[in-house]
Amino acid sequence: MIQFSKMSKTPIGKHRRMTALSVVVMTTPLFLWVALMNEMFTSVASFSSPESLTIVGSRRRYSVVNPTTVAAISSSRITSLARNNYKLDRKLYQRSSLLHSSIGNTDGESIASSILISYSTTSSSLADASAPELSLVNIQQSIANVWNVVVENLQQQQQRLFDYVTGISTDQSMQQLLHATPTQILSLVILASLPTVAFLYLLSFPPKDFLVGQEPYLRGNYDPQLARQFYSRRPLLVLRRSLQLLRLSFGFILSLLLDKYVFRDESKNEAVRARELLSLVQKIGPTAIKVGQALSVRSDLISAAYAEALSELQDKVPPFSSVQAREVLKRELGDERYKWLKDIDLDSPVASASIGQVYRGYADVPMEVEGGNRKEKRRVEVAVKVQRPNVLAEIALDLFIVREFAPYYQKITNSATDLQALANEWGRGFIAELTYEREAENTKKFNREMKEKGLNAVTAPTVIDELSTNQILTTEWIRGKRLDQSDEDDVARLCGVALNAYLVMLLETGTLHCDPHPGNLLRTEDGQLCILDFGMTLDTPESLQYSLLELIAHLTAENFEE
Repeated sequence: MIQFSKMSKTPIGKHRRMTALSVVVMTTPLFLWVALMNEMFTSVASFSSPESLTIVGSRRRYSVVNPTTVAAISSSRITSLARNNYKLDRKLYQRSSLLHSSIGNTDGESIASSILISYSTTSSSLADASAPELSLVNIQQSIANVWNVVVENLQQQQQRLFDYVTGISTDQSMQQLLHATPTQILSLVILASLPTVAFLYLLSFPPKDFLVGQEPYLRGNYDPQLARQFYSRRPLLVLRRSLQLLRLSFGFILSLLLDKYVFRDESKNEAVRARELLSLVQKIGPTAIKVGQALSVRSDLISAAYAEALSELQDKVPPFSSVQAREVLKRELGDERYKWLKDIDLDSPVASASIGQVYRGYADVPMEVEGGNRKEKRRVEVAVKVQRPNVLAEIALDLFIVREFAPYYQKITNSATDLQALANEWGRGFIAELTYEREAENTKKFNREMKEKGLNAVTAPTVIDELSTNQILTTEWIRGKRLDQSDEDDVARLCGVALNAYLVMLLETGTLHCDPHPGNLLRTEDGQLCILDFGMTLDTPESLQYSLLELIAHLTAENFEE
């Protein structure tokens, strides 16, 4: 440990103070590093042959006589005194207590002696009366020499230690293990695990394109068994993503544990943790964003602070680049239909969600005329939803990891919920939402059925089939405002319209819109309710509809026994 004696009362010049400070700054990390390596290597060496360890004096000074040990610095005290002539005191190294041990070579040279020689040379040159001032260059050169000696000796001793350990028998290893102290075992474990930990940490930074082309099943067809077969042949893919998820979430989980078990006050930092969770969800990707969107409207399950933070996921997810959007548009539409799009600013999406993002612009759409001639076009204001690149591969892999981990988590927490079945239900909904052709059909079906039921106060965007594919959905632009942000007087009436529309979908039409978060409910300029995003729907069979109607009838009649 570095100790400083009391400074002289004589004023010290600015230049010499800075030079002395440089000595401290440069030498302190070196001594700390040597001390750490000494502790670890000495513990490992004594583990290899504990009977050769002896304790000298009251301090921890090791004298090991077998070839696998290393020399240690028991203590190093640097006394920096600035006297009238601003020279370092000659006692700078006289109080350094160094311990030698043989490392197999005949000349007995050790790390300690090398450091002593180097620092003694530096001390003599600095304490020379002919030296006009402290030389920072000389100090740096001496420290560099010390560093080279340390590295060279440690490399030699590490190799000898490895040769010794690999040469002993299994019985001898077990006997030494039984006599080893916890500190020695921990040191050995740390040394052995450092390369593995470093390798796993590097794996947690996969390249951006590592999931390109890694779809286990077709878009819209969730199949957990097919996913297991696919990923069982690609273990490195699963390992990389798992380590990435662990690295991203480790800090947030650690903060929660500290708040709960150390500081015992979870509410104090709740707002901060809510923002951290929002950032974490955005980094993880589409799967976590979909879950966050669902939780943002469930203040009965999470606190108000978390619900408020997660509400930003409804339409403010970080967008992907315009270059990727343009590539998807050209690939899906082709050059000819891509030219139909006009005045679309791909650098500024109007909304960005978990699965895709929406752009506003215009399109020249062919129109029907008499005789079936579609050459004439009309310009329409449109909303173009572009699916995120590689979103199927990302969601499929995340669902596989969650599904495989769910039974272990359920066993650890003694949860009564079948988490694997829950993950499968999530998977069916998430993967089905990736098929924009199905979403287009559901949207058109909703408009048609609402008109048939006479519900003219509710609508959905009009789909433009000519500019829609499995990854592109183009609809006419809806001018309006989110229902929860509107200040109009008819908001309460439209909430009733929404409730009526959902009951009709559930009990009559049989196709239920399953994503009714506030970002998908708009009040149009003409006072209608517009429901967006029919990517996630649920088909309700007639048997379930009749059962629900009977339940409602019994509840209304207060016939609870039935």
